[in-house]
Amino acid sequence: MENDTQKNNEEMFKASDVSVLLERIDHNVQIIAEGHKMLDEKIDRMEKNLIEKLDIIEGGLDTKASMKTVDEHEERIVKLEKAAAIA
Repeated sequence: MENDTQKNNEEMFKASDVSVLLERIDHNVQIIAEGHKMLDEKIDRMEKNLIEKLDIIEGGLDTKASMKTVDEHEERIVKLEKAAAIA
C-alpha cells in the first residue's frame, strides 16, 4: 500500500512538472519585481514634484512676508516724516 502511495507521489511530481512550476513562479516574481520598481519610480517622481511645489509655495510666502515688512517700513517712514514736519 505504501508503495502505491509512493508511486503516485512520484508520478505527480515529474521533473518536467517541477520545471514548469518553477518557471511560472519565476515569471510571477519578475512581474512583481517590475511592479515594485515602477511604483518606486512613481513615488520618487511624486516626491520630486511635491518638493518643487512646496518650494514654490515657500517662495511665495517669503515674498508676501517681505512685502508686508516693506509696507510696515513705509508706514513708519510716513509717520516719521509727518512727525518731523510737525516739529
